[in-house]
Amino acid sequence: MCGIYGSLTPAGLYSLHMANRSRGAEGCGYLHISSGGYAIQKFEDKPELSLYTFSTRYNLGHNRAPTTNESGRGILGTHPFCYGRAIAAHNGILINTLELEENWENKFPVDSQWIPFLYDKYYKEFKEGFKTFKFTLEHLSGTYGIWLYDVGEKTIFVARGDNSIFWNDQLDSFSSVQTDECKNLMPEGAIYQSIDLQTFKDKNENDRLKRQKKYFIL
Repeated sequence: MCGIYGSLTPAGLYSLHMANRSRGAEGCGYLHISSGGYAIQKFEDKPELSLYTFSTRYNLGHNRAPTTNESGRGILGTHPFCYGRAIAAHNGILINTLELEENWENKFPVDSQWIPFLYDKYYKEFKEGFKTFKFTLEHLSGTYGIWLYDVGEKTIFVARGDNSIFWNDQLDSFSSVQTDECKNLMPEGAIYQSIDLQTFKDKNENDRLKRQKKYFIL
């Protein structure tokens, strides 16, 4: 179990971090976005208090407690993951990594690393963030709650597939667990894209991803 979350303010990030700690406590990572750029921080356990004094436009976080992949533990396995123009964090499990490895002749210690990898590769074909992100999701089998930041477009995507993400009334904060701030469950198959790194719009409202559920035994 783990959690993804995001907020406009450091105080909001702190409250969402604490709410999501019950889902994942081995490590945590953050992406801080400002008008001048971005910064990534990763911690093996609890973040330093100085984290919440950042003057940033948007803050995105991830708490992690892996259960299946020993090679992905520690700081090297802590989200977010970066590849090219994409920075991403993922809550869930992907079950088609062997297929992805065969198709792309690549391998990652953590299944979530495929998300920024695929996005960066497909962007060169689509040259537009939303189409690239949706196409990436169509190639994932399993469950997910995802946030992804496109460094070039300076836009944030948040998507839910068979995993929980809750929003607040203004759609500017989200959390894997329901909180006083984030009460509304994101629609299944929704893809939200940020506008000016503040207001989010559901870009996939009229064309939800039709996902075939796959059941498997470990």
